[in-house]
Amino acid sequence: MSASSALAAFAALCRICFAKSNNSSIIERRLAIPEFNSFPCSVSWTETTVYSPHPTLGLSPSGKTTRGNPMSVSARTFFYIQQVEQLIRRRLDECLLAIDITAGQYMVLNLIAHHEPISSADLARKTMMTAQSMGEFIRALEAKKLVERQSTQLNKRTMLISSTAAGRKVLIRCESKIDEAERDFFSCLSGEDLASLRILMSRVRSAQLGKLAKEIDSTTPSI
Repeated sequence: MSASSALAAFAALCRICFAKSNNSSIIERRLAIPEFNSFPCSVSWTETTVYSPHPTLGLSPSGKTTRGNPMSVSARTFFYIQQVEQLIRRRLDECLLAIDITAGQYMVLNLIAHHEPISSADLARKTMMTAQSMGEFIRALEAKKLVERQSTQLNKRTMLISSTAAGRKVLIRCESKIDEAERDFFSCLSGEDLASLRILMSRVRSAQLGKLAKEIDSTTPSI
């Protein structure tokens, strides 16, 4: 599948996901009418005469009006991705509610389980969070007894974080719930579409992380 076909599939996923929301009729109207579109768009306009049988649109009794008409609408890819990310986060929070863990806490617990023992600073770097935000996640997981901190033998001031037995059991439950939610969320795509989407997102992610690493290296003073 070409990159353009995969991006078209991604756009279709966005529209299908929006249609499933409680405000589907409002969202559909916003997608159809540029002036109410929630996405920043690049739009070109021409002056045209419009005839409509719908008086609710504020037209004259004859149904005739002159207004700007969009020739082309190009929704920003940034905001398609942002909206899908928000929908995914909402779905994760919903499916994890019964386990009493948030999407953010699950992400951090998952990282700890796969990289333990690990320091809070390393976790913050992996997630591109601030040290303060990561500290809040770790304290929340500690309060639930899902992770624990221990000092290292070489440096008593460095605390390494590991998952507890209870934390690993919770993580298994989370993975089962998320597997089910992920299958449902992407059920509008074929297996080929989903594989192409993953490849494209991975390519973008790797490229941007590479750029970020170069920027950090260029601003780090040499010793």
